[in-house]
Amino acid sequence: MDDLEPVNEAFMTDFRKAHPGADHKPVLEKLAAKLEGYKLRFNKYDADGSGDLDLDELQRMLRQMETSLSKQELVDLVSKVDDDNSGTIRYSEFVNMMLIHEKILTEPLAPQVKPMRGKDVARLKKRAGARRKQRLGHINVDVTIAQAGGIFTVTARAVAAKGVTACDMNGYSDPYVQMCLISSGVKEKKADKKKTKVVKKNLNPEWNETLTFDGITAADLTSKRLYVSLWDWDRITANDFMGSLSWSLEEVQDASFSTSGWFMLLDESVGRISAVPSRAEDLEALAAKAAKAASKGAKGGKKKAAAAGAAGRFVEKDFNFLKVLGRGSFGKVFYAEEKKTGAKCALKVLRKSSVVANNDVHATMAEKRVLSLPAHAFLCGMRATFQTPTHLFFVMDLVTGGDLMFHVLERKSFTEAQTRFYIAEIFLGLSFLHAHDIIYRDLKLDNILLDSDGHVRIADFGLSKDGVAYGATTSSFCGTPDYIAPEILNYKPYNHSIDWWSLGVLMFEMLTGEAPFDGEEEEELFRSIRCQRIRFPRWCTAETIDVLRGFLTRDPAARLGGGGAAGVDQIKGCKFFASIDWGAAEVRGLQPPIVPKGKEVEDNFDQEFTSQTAKLTPGPKDEAKGIDQAVFEGFDWSS
Repeated sequence: MDDLEPVNEAFMTDFRKAHPGADHKPVLEKLAAKLEGYKLRFNKYDADGSGDLDLDELQRMLRQMETSLSKQELVDLVSKVDDDNSGTIRYSEFVNMMLIHEKILTEPLAPQVKPMRGKDVARLKKRAGARRKQRLGHINVDVTIAQAGGIFTVTARAVAAKGVTACDMNGYSDPYVQMCLISSGVKEKKADKKKTKVVKKNLNPEWNETLTFDGITAADLTSKRLYVSLWDWDRITANDFMGSLSWSLEEVQDASFSTSGWFMLLDESVGRISAVPSRAEDLEALAAKAAKAASKGAKGGKKKAAAAGAAGRFVEKDFNFLKVLGRGSFGKVFYAEEKKTGAKCALKVLRKSSVVANNDVHATMAEKRVLSLPAHAFLCGMRATFQTPTHLFFVMDLVTGGDLMFHVLERKSFTEAQTRFYIAEIFLGLSFLHAHDIIYRDLKLDNILLDSDGHVRIADFGLSKDGVAYGATTSSFCGTPDYIAPEILNYKPYNHSIDWWSLGVLMFEMLTGEAPFDGEEEEELFRSIRCQRIRFPRWCTAETIDVLRGFLTRDPAARLGGGGAAGVDQIKGCKFFASIDWGAAEVRGLQPPIVPKGKEVEDNFDQEFTSQTAKLTPGPKDEAKGIDQAVFEGFDWSS
């Protein structure tokens, strides 16, 4: 329970600053007693330990307190203090809500909690009010209920939505609204669901459609809710959930409760039990953003699109696309040939609309900066970058030996000697990045390629963070789930040592063919990473276990390599690497244990990709019109 005490202390400090005249003992003692009571109540009603209270939990608490607050008044109060726009209340927001309700404050405070050390930091951040990044947008609906005899009819009009999530590769969605009546513990049937039309390629759709639910009884009023959800229609795969909200039919019948206007789209678990009106400032911000985008487009989007790529050394027509080597959410990697010279290369291609829609512009430009570094023996090299109005192109060195995932799966696992070679070369590549103020952040078997001689090449710098010197930290939550370090999961600032954690996971996988942590669901996996006892392979030598244990130390300060520049020498000095000649290793002087087989490029790549047609997936004819080309200024580069 003490994990919430720093928040109370911060509120006391802020209250003194905001009310200097109240700095006398009786007032402060009364406030301290109230804060202690708030802490006890929050812990009691946050029974599931989720770190927040939803509207139902808040209502139960207020009923126990015999507080006269209608649900509409509660929703309005929640909306006022809900600084992360999530529809639920974390502890700092809860304190603000109670202080405003009891007329001690008129506006929320934003207390600055003192830095903490130790295992409670992550729990405090979660429960005290760390901001959630998800924004699902807003929907305008109008819901009414009418009675004829003893039967009721609910009429719900889906008007429009704003700022919804882009779900498709073209940077848009194809949204439609689905409504149904739901009951606790009863799974709704497909026949009970009613839908609006689909609005194609739109993030601010308008429907103006009315859906009606007849034959509702008086008993239904107390047991059923109207559940409104937004979905992205997809012709090939399953439709994507985009947000939801709901009202009990009693609330719809209650004239004092708001069921008409703009509401926040909430995640599924929260949306099934509540509806939260949108804040005016959020809607105004969306309107201003839309107006700015429209103004930019009108002033010269076409001109910028036509000029895009003019500064580059290459253009798309300079290449023959021969094979697909890989494909992911980022785009495609092609085996390509330069027409004039016949030189072979790997061509990584990203769709601009997807980069913008996924807020990856900064990350993509950072990747280009990392790849522009001086050549290094164990990093994939880049020759140039260029762009068209719709795509970004990275012209990369061709690395034909396949990735380590391919080779581990082929052999089931590696020997200690094989593992030592690869870990040593990967370590040198990571050390080079760290010395240039870069945290890699996406180390995994798939991102380690072998060249034709069998030496390592680290690839894919899309998650790399540049500008982080030794001793500095960053805090973005990112990475591939199986490889994420515990400090990232605990929302702590982190440094270069997260790469050494991932190297430990990688080493474990090489030796065993399995991951050190497991979980069918992501949350279960993350819980395993945080606290599951690691069972190291018994057949490994003591020196190997020591290195694994060192890399997989959950405390980053005690982790092997965690001492910045000094940590590099610490790793080199491990007994596990005693047979490594580091001078020879740095110039690719060690004999690779595996020389990739095959004469054709596709021999060491997954046939799932190499069998695909080597061409860019065509987009909408007007795709370039919706792209702000200015954000990609400076992308073009040549070595």
